[in-house]
Amino acid sequence: HNRMNLPATMQPRQSSWLGVIRFAVVICGALIAFTSVRLAHGAESPVGWELLSQYRFKEALLAFEQTAATDDDSRRSNNLGRALSQLVSPSYNEAQLPGIVSELEHIWQSNQQDKLGLWAGYYLGRIHQNQGKTNADFDAALTWFQRVAAAGENDSIAQIAHLKAVGLVLFAPLEGAPSSEERFDRAQQWVAQITEPHLRINALLVLANGMLYRDAAPDRVLPAFQRAWRIGITDPTARAQVLVQMGNLASKVDQPQLAADYYGQFLDEFPSEKRHQLVRDQLNQISQFPPDE
Repeated sequence: HNRMNLPATMQPRQSSWLGVIRFAVVICGALIAFTSVRLAHGAESPVGWELLSQYRFKEALLAFEQTAATDDDSRRSNNLGRALSQLVSPSYNEAQLPGIVSELEHIWQSNQQDKLGLWAGYYLGRIHQNQGKTNADFDAALTWFQRVAAAGENDSIAQIAHLKAVGLVLFAPLEGAPSSEERFDRAQQWVAQITEPHLRINALLVLANGMLYRDAAPDRVLPAFQRAWRIGITDPTARAQVLVQMGNLASKVDQPQLAADYYGQFLDEFPSEKRHQLVRDQLNQISQFPPDE
């Protein structure tokens, strides 16, 4: 099993505190493949990037190693491709990590604002996030994602970094043990910086589930789900989950008609879903207690 998946929306190694948002961060699938690096920079090794995007790691590594660089950009592109080919390969071993980190840091330091530099910074954050439960440095990962977000401004990579930062600040055991309110404030500021619709949906769902995880009041959580819903969730698994969550939250904030609407839509859209009877029971219970006239 690969230590890291190739697409930019790679998932962190699952731990107990991240399991609750698994559905939220996979609904968009592979948004950006590494071919975007090649296309953005006219890299000298399109074959290497194409092979890497196809998960053909050994062939990609060989292609990057055999391609001659003609200028700084092509050299940085080849070096980035070689580092990532090693990092995501099934044959990866931790003895390679110091060299990979050094290469990524060099690419980042040489230019922090182009695509190559942003990808290098992003993957430095991913490396710190993915060192297992005992070695992961979530504060360092968060710092890298913030650096990439600041350097890239509105670039798609910067927005992905914002999304990763939202998840970490809400769920990770960070130094200084920030309060839930501090976490919520920081997460909401970062969500506001994400404009790409699919990434914004992801961020809002991570925000909502993070607030649930930290026991925020239902009337504070429901609007985040509703904002994501209005943008347009298309993944069936996510739609089913969010409809149930919005129904449950609407019921808790004494909006039975709104809850009934969400539950009813769930029953219409997902007649064979395993929660169908449970949701039907919830809907029947609401109908037995109409609001006071």
